[in-house]
Amino acid sequence: FFPFTNDIKEQDLYLVGKNFFITNDKKVRVLSQGTTDFLTYFNSFPVGKYKEYTILKEFKLFLDISEGRGILKLKVRRGKRIFILNTIEISSSININFEVSDFEEIDSLSIEYQAIEDSKIENLLFMTEDKTLRDIKLAICTTTFNREESVNKLSKNLASSKLKNIAHLFIINNGDEIKVEETPFISVIKN
Repeated sequence: FFPFTNDIKEQDLYLVGKNFFITNDKKVRVLSQGTTDFLTYFNSFPVGKYKEYTILKEFKLFLDISEGRGILKLKVRRGKRIFILNTIEISSSININFEVSDFEEIDSLSIEYQAIEDSKIENLLFMTEDKTLRDIKLAICTTTFNREESVNKLSKNLASSKLKNIAHLFIINNGDEIKVEETPFISVIKN
């Protein structure tokens, strides 16, 4: 959940605040009296979208703190307004359980951490133990006109990657028949 650089433009998509920095091992150091706000594009949980488009019932927020002590503020966004749900003093990692049905007209949820002592944040996770109802697959489509060599190279590269377990490659050829080995992962369609 953290950027790989201290570039401010990139970093603002992940976290904002004062008196903090990203370490070389990709952890967040918050100095005493500093704050780090995770209610950002990449680190907030879009609970409103999950409520509207999925059947997710419960989820957890896990904040892994290995050093220090601070104040955790649970924050929600409704439109352009931000509200604080709860404030908790913490000195170690914390798990907080939520039910999606508890969030009415809420767009997203996240945290702000204010350090009482110099602190080290190892990770911030949103997770669920709800069962998966179906496997989600990615469809990759490519079109070609008699470029057999390029298509074979693409299919071999994708077939040897981790994508073959979660994706299906559709090759649409707008020319003569091409020789590509069709597998459960690859389909060739003559147009």
